[in-house]
Amino acid sequence: MIAGASQGGKLAIELALAGEPIPAHGFVAVVPAIRDPERPARNAGEAAARGVHGWLLTGERDQFKPAVEELHTLLLQAGLRCELTVISKLGHDFPGDFPTRLRQPLNFCLG
Repeated sequence: MIAGASQGGKLAIELALAGEPIPAHGFVAVVPAIRDPERPARNAGEAAARGVHGWLLTGERDQFKPAVEELHTLLLQAGLRCELTVISKLGHDFPGDFPTRLRQPLNFCLG
């Protein structure tokens, strides 16, 4: 599994979906800075066939929320197991309860 936040979240998604140079089987992306959701989604079908899972967390007030939601839809359409959590009143930041929330994506991606 590979994880990151903001630009690191975007990179985690791209690397996991591409499957190289890191053969990750899952990603956790916290407030990923997605501008073009179609770009990472190009590899979603092949990633789904490899069994890649993904978990996205964005804030209700995050400027990237619409693109993250679109990416989530594209990943699901490609057959990739992916969950999206949108946190009320959160902008482009970590939620205060992130350590507790981290259990969910770890169980989802590693389970």
